[in-house]
Amino acid sequence: MELFLLEHKKLWRKMSTKISVFLCFIYIVIFGSVLSFQWFSFGSSDDYTSAFGNNFDGYKMIKDSQEYSLTFGEELTGGSLQQIVRDYQRMEAAGLETELEKTDWKIINSWLGTLYPELRDPGNYKTMICYVNPDKLTGFYERRQKAVQDFLENSGQVGAEKEYLLQMDSNVKEPYRYEWVEGWSVLLGDGVAGIGDVMVLFLAITLSSLFAGEWHSNTSSLVLTTRNGWKKIAFVKICTGLSFTMEFFAILMVGSVVSQIFFLGNCWMGYADSDDKTDRHCTHKYATGRDFRVCLYLLGGNRVCRSCHVHIS
Repeated sequence: MELFLLEHKKLWRKMSTKISVFLCFIYIVIFGSVLSFQWFSFGSSDDYTSAFGNNFDGYKMIKDSQEYSLTFGEELTGGSLQQIVRDYQRMEAAGLETELEKTDWKIINSWLGTLYPELRDPGNYKTMICYVNPDKLTGFYERRQKAVQDFLENSGQVGAEKEYLLQMDSNVKEPYRYEWVEGWSVLLGDGVAGIGDVMVLFLAITLSSLFAGEWHSNTSSLVLTTRNGWKKIAFVKICTGLSFTMEFFAILMVGSVVSQIFFLGNCWMGYADSDDKTDRHCTHKYATGRDFRVCLYLLGGNRVCRSCHVHIS
């Protein structure tokens, strides 16, 4: 343990380690999370003088979008889908560009293209949500079920595996809860993978010094004559690298999670007294248009979400 603590302390005292952690934190937490929510991704787009064409008002836009989605009854039914599309078309016809930014039109449009392909007009240059007849948007859950089954068959999931996934899907109660989910869609679709890519780069820079220090200082031959031996020292260095990786990840995650809670809110908000909050709230996550998430009750009601990777867009 003493040798491990010495190696661990030596790694964190290096200037290259401090700079790498600092730069990675700035890139992932400040730029990739805080500024992404507040400016790059969700700021209102009527300020064309800024570098990214957005105002610095993402927090307000996110909250306005969340409140707007709740006006449709918080449940996704055939009637609410028609109402969402009808309201979008009304605002577009009136030229209410600012109000359109509050809608979940990208997600809704992906649903329409996947579940109602016969209503698509190849000759119309506009997105489908702009011209589709809302009265024809019926049978949402029946069409969704067919899309799920078609995907499973096309992806080669048959037999017991297919039945297992369909059984998980059947445990989700209808109607689904509807909320503004674009923020979570961006986060889950791009944010998680991006963190891993950037971390690998900075970890390679930082951890490379673990075994290179002795060679750089021309003391590598002394390692062979120490009382610990090269095997024990190598093992300690590997443990130090693993420990540093977990600490590095924790630092980034704490900053990112705090930012996500601040901008997107707590997913349990408003359901502290609801008996069915587990089923109703988690199932709305499927509305990202990328995959369905099935929530199960385990161990007396604990919330567990499992991704079925059933793509519909």
